[in-house]
Amino acid sequence: MAYIKTEEVKQIREALKNKYPNIKWSITREHYSSINVCILKSDIDFSDIETSGYYRINHYHLDRYPEHHQKLFNDIVDIIMNSSDRKWFDKSDSMSDYFHVAFYFDLSIGKYSKPYINTQIAA
Repeated sequence: MAYIKTEEVKQIREALKNKYPNIKWSITREHYSSINVCILKSDIDFSDIETSGYYRINHYHLDRYPEHHQKLFNDIVDIIMNSSDRKWFDKSDSMSDYFHVAFYFDLSIGKYSKPYINTQIAA
């Protein structure tokens, strides 16, 4: 059963903030089983993949994003999967309708209610 503790979310939050101190994050736990990681504010220009201020990143297909963003997204996903006491795993088998993961996670640029702010443009 997917589950993530508050302490494990805190470990992921600290690891992301240490690796990328110039990014303002929103990292929250939802329904005890998932973590939402949002990039709220930074000097990174995401205008080539989003224009509305909110965009959900598909972490299963990071190779579909522009090459200059792929390293950042891969690093973020790697930190989410490996920086807490509970390492991420996926033992699911969709053929037999069996789903077993450590926890679920979502990655987005901005939030639906709070759009992403590019500090280079805002300055």
